[in-house]
Amino acid sequence: TADWLISEFFLKDHSSGIQLKNIKFTGEKKSLGYFIYKGEFKILPSDGIILSTGNVIDSEGSLGNIASTENHSDGDIDIEIIANNRSYDAAIIEFDFMSFSDSVSFSYVFASEEYPEYVNFGVSDAFAFLVSEKDDNKKINLATLPNSSIPITIDLINIKANSQYFIANSHIDFINQNYSESALRFYYENKRLFEFDGFTVVLETGLKLKPFTIYHFKIVIADVGDMKFDSWVLLKGNSFRSCGLKSNPTKQQITTYFNEFSTDTLHISELDSTISIETPIYFEFDSDKLNDSAQTIIDHIITMLNNTDFSLEINGYADKVGNNKYNIELSKLRADAVKNYIISKGISEKRIESAGKGVLELQDDHLSRKVQFIFK
Repeated sequence: TADWLISEFFLKDHSSGIQLKNIKFTGEKKSLGYFIYKGEFKILPSDGIILSTGNVIDSEGSLGNIASTENHSDGDIDIEIIANNRSYDAAIIEFDFMSFSDSVSFSYVFASEEYPEYVNFGVSDAFAFLVSEKDDNKKINLATLPNSSIPITIDLINIKANSQYFIANSHIDFINQNYSESALRFYYENKRLFEFDGFTVVLETGLKLKPFTIYHFKIVIADVGDMKFDSWVLLKGNSFRSCGLKSNPTKQQITTYFNEFSTDTLHISELDSTISIETPIYFEFDSDKLNDSAQTIIDHIITMLNNTDFSLEINGYADKVGNNKYNIELSKLRADAVKNYIISKGISEKRIESAGKGVLELQDDHLSRKVQFIFK
């Protein structure tokens, strides 16, 4: 599924400073998959996600076959704007994301069976990486040549145009060349492994953005002009990362984060240089054991610590049942249970303080048995 592929094989890791939500795929099931590459010449990423205008499996090398699956599915309006032509058989992954820094990046390869015969014939397949701020219709296309606004299409990157970014994989491009022995080995390995007749080198792209802001990401590839001859985009595995400058978020930015990525209701307040988060982490009566829902909330706190230089104060509370000494001890055990869980996830103990505050006077005793987080 797209959710599994993007969250497990496109995102660098779950502590890398990017949060994802609302992942979905539009297109034929056979147009989305996962690839592994073990070629000698290291010209592709070792693994990652692959999307196709036809069938992802047809990207594998074969003996004289032609990859030209016609899915007879819908095209995509954004591709049609880029290519100035009608599109078909679109494969689309979309999701929302938030970066903790002011930049993101990832790497990819574009490949096609249209090379070289259909260059400049008006059927140039195209793809796009479109990023827009939430509720903003202005889209930025990241599928361009490095340091350029030129979109990557069959017509605009090939053996003659922007050839420094192109690798030929067709006997038509090969037959009249005087190749060295190493070049022959390079060609024959690629021809054996890959069905596509041309592809780009591994390209890196990205953009500057506003941290702690929701953006929409659309990855799309489509046939242009007709449904014949397939193209693919290969996303380098675990390459999507937050790679810019980080700074500690404001109260409003923390609020935005929890509103977007947590289903729990939290109260967030600010006093002087500290930000307090009242979370619904509740304990059973006379217990300091964390349940699954508590760990989910704490994981959000860990994400915040992984991507800031905040220190954290954890205050534990108990209800009014029991004497004061016992309640102080129990509330400290609850704070320590949270602290130990956070440390077990790789956060330095030096950044965390925990304290038992005893009884929290509330009408509902259950709501008194909780912890409070303070970022400092």
